[in-house]
Amino acid sequence: VQLRLNEAEFLLRMGAERLKLFDDATGAVQAFRLADAELAALDDPQFAGVRQAVSAEIAALAAVPAVDTAATLARLDQLADRMASLPTRADLARGASTQVPDEAGWTERALAVLGQFVRIQRIEGSAGAALATLDAQSARAALAVEFSAAKAALLADQADAYRAAIERARALVGGAFAETDPDVQSTLAT
Repeated sequence: VQLRLNEAEFLLRMGAERLKLFDDATGAVQAFRLADAELAALDDPQFAGVRQAVSAEIAALAAVPAVDTAATLARLDQLADRMASLPTRADLARGASTQVPDEAGWTERALAVLGQFVRIQRIEGSAGAALATLDAQSARAALAVEFSAAKAALLADQADAYRAAIERARALVGGAFAETDPDVQSTLAT
C-alpha cells in the first residue's frame, strides 16, 4: 500500500513539474493518469477526493488545444517566402501611372511612353519613388525579422510574444504592400 502511495505521489509531482518547467501538458496528463491508476488500484475510499481532483486536472489539461508546431513553422516559412513576390504600394502606383486609356490623345500617349524612362516627382519623406526600392527592401527585411521572432516565440512556447510578432508582421504587410492586390489580401488573411 505504501509503495503505491509513494508511486502515486511521485507521478503527481512529476506531472506538475513537467507542466511547470516545460509547459508539457501531454506529459503531465500521462503522469496524472498513471497516478490515478495507482490510486485506483488501492481501492480505498479515502482517496476518492484526490482522484476527483486528479480527474479534474486531467480534463482541464486535455481541453487545452495542442499546437502543431511543425505545421505552424512551415506556414510561417511559406509566408516569408511569399513576401519577395508581393507588390508594394509604390509598384502599384507605378503600374497605374503607365496605363493609358484607349481614348487618350497622342500627347497623353507620348507622355506615358516618356514616363517609363523619365519621372519627375516631389519626394516627401519616405513616400518618394526614389526611396521606394529602399522602403520595399526595408519592409521585407523587417518582415523577415518578425517572422524569425514569431518562430522563436513558437518554439519557446510564448504565445503572447508569438501573437505580438504576427501582429507586427501584419501591420508591416498592410503598410508597405498594395492591399488591393489579391496576393497581399491572401497573405493578410493567412
